[in-house]
Amino acid sequence: MKAGLRYLLLGLSLLFSTNVKAVVPDEFWDRLALRNETFSILSIKYADAQARERIVHLVSGSADLPFINRVVVRIERERALSLQGDPDIVDVEVFGSASADRTFHKLLELYRVYLYQVSGRFNISALNFSQNVNYFDRNSQERGDRTIAEALEILGSRIVPSFVAVGDGANFGVGSWAKAQSVIPVVATMHGGSSIMSNSARPARENAVWPLVLYADGEPATGLDEASRAPACGEGSHLTADQMIHPESARVPAPGGSSYATFKATSSLCPIQQYTELLRVMLRARTPVGFVEVEPFVAYYVDSPVNRECPALNYRWADQRLQFGAPKYAISAEDKLRLDSFVSGNSIELRPNYSIPLAKAFLSQLPELHMTDAGVKERSVSHLQVLEMLRAFRFSDLLEVAANKRNIRFSQWKNLAERYDRPIIDARLIDAIQSYCENQSLFLVLSDEEKPFFDAME
Repeated sequence: MKAGLRYLLLGLSLLFSTNVKAVVPDEFWDRLALRNETFSILSIKYADAQARERIVHLVSGSADLPFINRVVVRIERERALSLQGDPDIVDVEVFGSASADRTFHKLLELYRVYLYQVSGRFNISALNFSQNVNYFDRNSQERGDRTIAEALEILGSRIVPSFVAVGDGANFGVGSWAKAQSVIPVVATMHGGSSIMSNSARPARENAVWPLVLYADGEPATGLDEASRAPACGEGSHLTADQMIHPESARVPAPGGSSYATFKATSSLCPIQQYTELLRVMLRARTPVGFVEVEPFVAYYVDSPVNRECPALNYRWADQRLQFGAPKYAISAEDKLRLDSFVSGNSIELRPNYSIPLAKAFLSQLPELHMTDAGVKERSVSHLQVLEMLRAFRFSDLLEVAANKRNIRFSQWKNLAERYDRPIIDARLIDAIQSYCENQSLFLVLSDEEKPFFDAME
């Protein structure tokens, strides 16, 4: 009796522990059957390799995106409908014919970032995703937002800190593409950060998707006089050279918005990345003094065409042969010994290597803002605020962002940190970081001039 009951309970536990695959609702297939087009462009999420083969066998052209287990296909309506009921088809999304190529190129770029990072081709430091959204396409059923959000989630959780504009147009709400938990959403502010910009979408007041939300200035600005800085080189494009190099003072056309705020947030990560690189090298370097070389800051701007021939961007393309070299900094014996005496001298478990969690932890130390009632960290970000934070960064702050708080000695480390009341890194090094970020950091973009992918399929 007891044995029989045990086997019954075991069988029930196996039944309920089995992963239940998502089923595409019948409503989707009904809508697909009513479409006028003979061919549809679909993003199909598959559960395994066998399902992928069944899909590809049916189509006249396809592109595989294995990092999110999806295949984008051009398929006849009748053949697409034959997939209904396949238990290994997890999700299907329609790409509207008018915007399919544009959506696909966004996905291609996101996949490129993934490949660059996992292959070690580039150590990308920040991803900027600020779409130039057509108001008439906003939150439609055929923009590929779910597929893009899945790709952004993979990148934002595993690959690179990912800054995503929440979208413009307060009445439209947050763009569906931005609803990925691991990205860092950027909301545009006005009046010196005192309120959310009327042209910007805003996060929900309750149950926000993300644990961290950033606010940056998104108001239109005339920018600097061309005599004082190199020309913008890109008027009419989504992104101009001055917005990449000097986002805090760039010329921003009316009405402004969250895309421009996102440029500022992305740029503001450069000092943090360089600061963590200095910490890493100082803790590992065997010599106590001299010049050290660290990893460059490389920002990838998705869907942001820019004039690559602009003189202001000379030597700043990470994928061209002639570029600025890796940044170098002069480390004094005093700087290194002070860091060593605190970290190594007290056997502190510290993880200063640049990473997604570390970048988010630094950003969480920025000035607080309370724009919503959601239980999330809301922070104001600008280039100046980041530099001010790093100039004043002390050992107690470093423990908050880079130490293992689960260690039984964490409270003891915090008490020890109070004895070191000086900033960790000397102001002259922060000045050098600022100069590097403003004048020699590197960029990656993909031209939007490639031939339409789906036209080529035909």
